[in-house]
Amino acid sequence: MLAGTKLFTLLNDGYISLWVFLESIHFGSYLTMEFNPTFLAKALAIGLGTIGPGIGIGIIGGKAVEAVGRNPEVLSQIRTMMILAIAFAESLAIFALVIAFIIP
Repeated sequence: MLAGTKLFTLLNDGYISLWVFLESIHFGSYLTMEFNPTFLAKALAIGLGTIGPGIGIGIIGGKAVEAVGRNPEVLSQIRTMMILAIAFAESLAIFALVIAFIIP
């Protein structure tokens, strides 16, 4: 009953803290985690490492659609080059993922 009362108090105060609620029902020892800069480094490595390839793949797709719109007869050649270029751009994102896994 104490946990429900504490949650009701938190809701009335205008802010909800799931951590405080879970700690009040004695799960806190399993859920507490200290700040570790390694987690931040991994998140930044994969987050920033996928921004470039994402933008590049968007540009590649847009230019391929433009090219097909101008010259529909070369659809198969453009599609082949587009898939190859997307694979190269995606390899950079996979490289960022590998770097994120390597960070100790």
